[in-house]
Amino acid sequence: LTRAIGEGRRWARVFKEVITGDTAAPEMKGADAFLRSRAKDLDKLVTDVSVRFFGVNISCAQCHDHPLVPAWKQDHYYGMKSFFSRTFEHGEFVAERDYGTISFKTTAGDTKQARLMFLSGDAVEEPAAPEPNEAQKKEEKRLLEETKKNKQPAPAPKFSRRALLAEASLKPGHEGFFARAVVHQVWQRLFGHGLVMPVDQMHGQNPPSHPALLQWLARDLVQHDYDVRRLVRGLVQSAAYARSSRWDGARPEPGLFAVAQPRALTPQQVGASLQFAVTGPDAFKPDAK
Repeated sequence: LTRAIGEGRRWARVFKEVITGDTAAPEMKGADAFLRSRAKDLDKLVTDVSVRFFGVNISCAQCHDHPLVPAWKQDHYYGMKSFFSRTFEHGEFVAERDYGTISFKTTAGDTKQARLMFLSGDAVEEPAAPEPNEAQKKEEKRLLEETKKNKQPAPAPKFSRRALLAEASLKPGHEGFFARAVVHQVWQRLFGHGLVMPVDQMHGQNPPSHPALLQWLARDLVQHDYDVRRLVRGLVQSAAYARSSRWDGARPEPGLFAVAQPRALTPQQVGASLQFAVTGPDAFKPDAK
């Protein structure tokens, strides 16, 4: 991520690289770490992708329709999970099969086949993938064992559901989830308080404190090709960001952004500060070892 942002890669491209996890090219080294650390637990993977990249936590819709958000159904949860249903850990790599579906039990006790579905509720079409026969599965298993033993990546699938998710989530009309999420997370990191709280609950039952502002920032980000540097520059140069943390009397609600929010240092920041404080000036000279 440090290298990608340093090179000026736009956030939409970084997202695609993380979701596809293709590390064939040298500049892609490390892009599969997000998937690899979660590939053994697909429920964690779908929840983390939904929270971090789309700003919503739909894990409550895993066992039943969301009790507080009418828009989130079991179909949404398993529709998102279907994008990762063919993903699995393969030694030091993440692999993806050409086949595999997900079914789930409804609250009525019926078994239902999940369809690929983005958070918007729109079903996503994919090419038909016939189930391989036993001989083909046996050959696939042999090839996987061989590549794993040789510490090589598994063959790429003919069709990737994860790549389809990256494409579908940036489709006009769908990209609002993605753009609002990155805008909101950058805002919360800089201001210490989100336009929507909690940060991972951006849904219709939890409106933002400043809906027009969030919408404008998201639209501006899309129009400028997901340039995160531009977004950060705009936020830190704003009058709201420049406000003092001092306030006489009762402090306004954080969601008004009338005064800067004091924030405690993290343990890492405290440790680094103490190390700098007790280090002699000579250690910071260019020729110091």
